[in-house]
Amino acid sequence: MSIESHPSDKQNNPSHSLHSLYLVALLVLTSCATHNQESHPAPWPGAQVFKLPQEGGFQFETLELKDGRFRYWFSIDVALRHQPKYPIQGSYEWRGDNLVLSIGQSYVVHTLQGVRTLWKPTAVDYWDRHQIIDNYGILLPVGDIQSRVPTLQPLFTKEQWDRSGEQVKRLEDQK
Repeated sequence: MSIESHPSDKQNNPSHSLHSLYLVALLVLTSCATHNQESHPAPWPGAQVFKLPQEGGFQFETLELKDGRFRYWFSIDVALRHQPKYPIQGSYEWRGDNLVLSIGQSYVVHTLQGVRTLWKPTAVDYWDRHQIIDNYGILLPVGDIQSRVPTLQPLFTKEQWDRSGEQVKRLEDQK
């Protein structure tokens, strides 16, 4: 008895096709359900925590700050070859309204509707030069690292969102 089958046996076998379809569906669903969402260790009690808003889509970013130390997580829905091991940890310091991490990343504090937010320098530039809201460049405060992802929507007016969309379209049309 041979354990090998002839290629034509698989083509003519409906249960094999169905099995293959189930396998493909399972792989797709598994990859969608586990799109690199962050998993976090226990929160640091009393830490300040900031997360990328829901508007960032399938990109996740968390920054936890406490007593001059930070932990940082980043993930997207695409597997990267040389992804660092998270959380990245280090020290930070405040230079006026600028937060500088020991890994070279920096953020600028902006208050929106009374909420203290952290903006990447590129997000500040997009806003200052074009009034573009950078969904991927603004971190919002949350209770702790296990808190739900916040939303950016209520922190800007409808007019600001509309203007941002118009500016993005205008800049894309110029390309």
